[in-house]
Amino acid sequence: MSSYNLVQLTWLRGIAALLVVFSHIYLTVTTKYFVAEETSIKFISLLDLGTFGVTLFFTLSGCTLFLSNAKIGFYRVDHFFAFYLKRFFRVWPAFFVSFWIYLVFAALFGDSLLALGDSWLVGQFTHEYGIADVLNYLGFIFNLTGPQYLFNNAYWSLPVEFQYCLIFPFIILLMR
Repeated sequence: MSSYNLVQLTWLRGIAALLVVFSHIYLTVTTKYFVAEETSIKFISLLDLGTFGVTLFFTLSGCTLFLSNAKIGFYRVDHFFAFYLKRFFRVWPAFFVSFWIYLVFAALFGDSLLALGDSWLVGQFTHEYGIADVLNYLGFIFNLTGPQYLFNNAYWSLPVEFQYCLIFPFIILLMR
């Protein structure tokens, strides 16, 4: 086993991911899709396991990033660029594809969703946007430039993760 493949961290990251999945399932079945609906289990919503799971996952991912890059170090400029390129191409292509699928779905079905009336789902697919909004999303800066929830709400974590990965090597250098 290599020094950065710790089974305990993998298990904890899996548990964190499950907390997020269960939180999303809970929100899906209890979210008011229409204004007239009232469903909620107050005890579970107080725990907010999804936010805890995301925080735990980010923290453990940062630890794994450190351990996996500790051998090569960040002493040379090419190590910085290799690190950034690796992180970028790990996250961005999947985001790019899902973002365009989302935009196509919104273009095809957005008007049909308007028939649902005052619904959370309608708001997800019928917002007006411009090319600057699309570029902010594709550049992973929409959390800084806004609006953050213009498109799929699930995208909120991607710029946070990417910006964390950009800052991470500098934090390691400062620790030395």
